[in-house]
Amino acid sequence: MEKTSTMAPHRLTSALLASLLATILTAGTTDAALLDVPSPKNYVRRALARATVLNNHVYIEGGQITQYEDGFSSIRGRVENQVNSTLSIPLNESWKSESVTIKATPKPFESLARNRWYLWTDTKNGVFYAWGGYWPFGLEMVTDEVYKFTADSRGGGEWGVETLPNGVRLDQISPGEAGAVTSTGTMGIVIGGQATPWTQLGRDNTRQLSGMITFDFESKALMNGTQKFSPFGDTPVVGASAEFISGVGENGIVVVMGGHVGRTDKEVPLGEMDFFDMRNVTFFDPVTKETWSQVTTGDIPPSPRIGFCTAAFSSKEGGHEIFIFGGSNERDYLVYEDAYILSLPGFVWTKLPTPPGGRRAYHTCVAVGNRQVLSVGGRGREDEIQIRDPIPQGLLLFDMTAIEWKLEYDSNAAAYVSANAIKDWYEKRTSSDVQWSSEGVEQLFATSAKALFTSGDSPDSQSGSNTDSPSGPTTTTMPDMSAPAGLSTGAMVGIILAAVICLAAIIGSWLFWRRRRAGRHDALTETDDLGELGVYGAVDRKELASKSHVREMPSDAQVEELPTKFQDTKVPVAHYHEVDGGHDYAELPTYHRPRPRASQNTLPPVELDAGYTERELM
Repeated sequence: MEKTSTMAPHRLTSALLASLLATILTAGTTDAALLDVPSPKNYVRRALARATVLNNHVYIEGGQITQYEDGFSSIRGRVENQVNSTLSIPLNESWKSESVTIKATPKPFESLARNRWYLWTDTKNGVFYAWGGYWPFGLEMVTDEVYKFTADSRGGGEWGVETLPNGVRLDQISPGEAGAVTSTGTMGIVIGGQATPWTQLGRDNTRQLSGMITFDFESKALMNGTQKFSPFGDTPVVGASAEFISGVGENGIVVVMGGHVGRTDKEVPLGEMDFFDMRNVTFFDPVTKETWSQVTTGDIPPSPRIGFCTAAFSSKEGGHEIFIFGGSNERDYLVYEDAYILSLPGFVWTKLPTPPGGRRAYHTCVAVGNRQVLSVGGRGREDEIQIRDPIPQGLLLFDMTAIEWKLEYDSNAAAYVSANAIKDWYEKRTSSDVQWSSEGVEQLFATSAKALFTSGDSPDSQSGSNTDSPSGPTTTTMPDMSAPAGLSTGAMVGIILAAVICLAAIIGSWLFWRRRRAGRHDALTETDDLGELGVYGAVDRKELASKSHVREMPSDAQVEELPTKFQDTKVPVAHYHEVDGGHDYAELPTYHRPRPRASQNTLPPVELDAGYTERELM
């Protein structure tokens, strides 16, 4: 009997009892006092939401929130409810994080109050689809559907249930959470993830998922990645992130990075699983399903990493950059306080200035206003959902061109161009300097490489393919790998020979001088019965004969950590939006909870059984 089958009902029963107790304790309180959009003064934290961009607005979906009443007084939370409104922020006007008005559109039913939705955005038709995610506590669950939100031009819209074509059975495809989700313009994609008793009505176990789910925006067909395809084969993937980049190849590519390697043979806590190193990225053509991988260089982000957010940008010069921010390391029980840019086709990482506001995970990022990233919400460890966010309303922005963190959005920002540091890197190199993992990858990026690198070398003119991946750690500097120009081969050989002759002459002179000095020293010591004398007496001549002494030079520099501009502010404990302030926050699924002791299991994988069809991927 699997432990997941026995643990899940116990966890659910405990949550039900706690919920009932909280209901009794909070009898008579006013739900209206608790808002999906509290005032900036009362805002504490928002986490586990998703965001997308439609019709000049950012839409924020799902998640949980903590807040204060009258600034710093904690109040009781209403039971069972998460954020049950669709929130929006305008993008056609400039605003500041501390004062922007966030619009709330109530949802028609409670089953839409979930964490970590999978959102698929159909920009052409002005709609996004929501599927998967998990219900806090596993309460108010219903049979799963694909939901559709049709946006208007004012930051509002209307929810509905999407009608799927005949033959598509949702009960044969498991919804999940913690998958890598993105949209290509014609379809939505989810890779991997995990299914738990909180993601699907009637499920009594936890299963890490392999495979890929696709949702076609035209046909509305939800399927298992067209014939069981996944860029990782049968390997379960948990907590990875995906971004679609158009303009590469015929159909664009989906880039996948980070996450853990799930297990199906035995129960292993998430922090003890293997992981996908950020040094390597996997990408594939969403139409042909051709898959590649590439080794990166530069300031490679530490691994393992889940719960980080990403956003993608493309410049008119042909470059493509992926922004990543924060995340959680469940192996070492820490949350990252860092951000990076991965630039293609160079496949080089650049570390960004330390983000303000402290460590952050389980937030969401979107590309906005030509060249800006908007990060929404996030927290440190699980208990930090109660600590006030130094970032007003949890809205932090980053300018990809200026490499600058901001607390205000610029609706008139110029078009995106790569940062100067990234452009300089390309100007000092040729495409042959890239350590291409395969000839296929080099060919895929031939057009952008020709446009960006100084010489414009392409696979047709000069092949720099190298199938050997670097095994050692990569330094955070990016040295110029170009060979010096202007000298012929004969000249270089002559210089080398002259250098060798000079070196030999120097060594010969030094040996001659050393031999004569040794002879004088022996003559002196033969007439001295006391040996070599010093303040400490006679010294053994054999020890003096040593040719060298190792001496340790003092360090001339100290590494210092610069103080951060923002510091986490410790404030009185606030309430959860859906539970009493004194209740154990059990609504997070096992993979969000703190790392357990050896006797516990927070992400127990299970073996696939005969009771599930080959279409059960999510």
